[in-house]
Amino acid sequence: MHTHTLWAARVAAGTVLPDKRLSARLACLLETCAERPNDAIPHAAGSWGQAKGISRFLANQRVQPAALPQGLTSDTARQCLDQTTVLVVQDTTSLHLTGCHVLPELGPMGSGNLAQGVLLHSPLALTEQGAVLGVLGLQIWARPAGNAVGPEAKESGKGLQGIDQARQVVWETAWAAGAAAPPRLLHRMDREGDVSEVLQWVEEVGESAIIRCVQNRRVAAPLRLAHAAVRAQPVLGRVTITVPRSHGKPARTATVERRALTTTLRPDRATYPHAWPLTWTLVEVWEPNPASEHEALHWLLWTREPATTLTEVQEVVRKYPCRWPMEA
Repeated sequence: MHTHTLWAARVAAGTVLPDKRLSARLACLLETCAERPNDAIPHAAGSWGQAKGISRFLANQRVQPAALPQGLTSDTARQCLDQTTVLVVQDTTSLHLTGCHVLPELGPMGSGNLAQGVLLHSPLALTEQGAVLGVLGLQIWARPAGNAVGPEAKESGKGLQGIDQARQVVWETAWAAGAAAPPRLLHRMDREGDVSEVLQWVEEVGESAIIRCVQNRRVAAPLRLAHAAVRAQPVLGRVTITVPRSHGKPARTATVERRALTTTLRPDRATYPHAWPLTWTLVEVWEPNPASEHEALHWLLWTREPATTLTEVQEVVRKYPCRWPMEA
């Protein structure tokens, strides 16, 4: 049996629907989309009858949208049980649906809010080697038009909810399977994840993370701000890398330095009265002497992974691939 067929059958079987015929239709829909992901439904279906069946399934009032991710996330979680460590990568995707007038739920997006669509935020599970296992949760919302009250909590709390979604489905699946312990989850986020609530929650639940640093936070060090404090640390190693061609600029080589600082973050109690000091490590990759026509490469990562030696720092960077290769 084809791999897509097996996957679609597993996901459909794990999705709670009120009718077996709906489960069979869901399996057909998933297999169709997996086989031809870039095609519109009428072209992917291959026939008018098949396309009509998919459309009826999507319009069926008995199919609750909240039920559809269940089989997908639980199937991903079962694959996670074969891993010792799972990378949980969070990011937000903009789904532009401008011109689709049959969907009143769409909201503004893009520069000038001229486009229409919805936002999708998902924790994606990967092996340590980078193989994709699947998604562990989904959050979908639209921004409000004009001055309407909108889901501000959704946008500010999507990182926290993504962590909770991943933890819940993996732990529940491990318990149901009788596993001795669930795999270790290593949460990976871009700059959207560099918020105090996320850093606190990762530490509170006892998990690990690698988060792109954007906030120059107060730290318990002679230099009170994180960016200056890590730059003052001794160089753990230098390496010459090849920077790929991009944005019309030719490929080049660059020599970067690597540093790390394990420190205590001191939250502003006036802004965060319920926060507490946190212990994290800041890893820096920096090009000190770029050619005059090039912008210096610079990468800052918050992590709770071990990062006191060059080998450990290299492993942190490997798990958060940059836009340019970081191998020696």
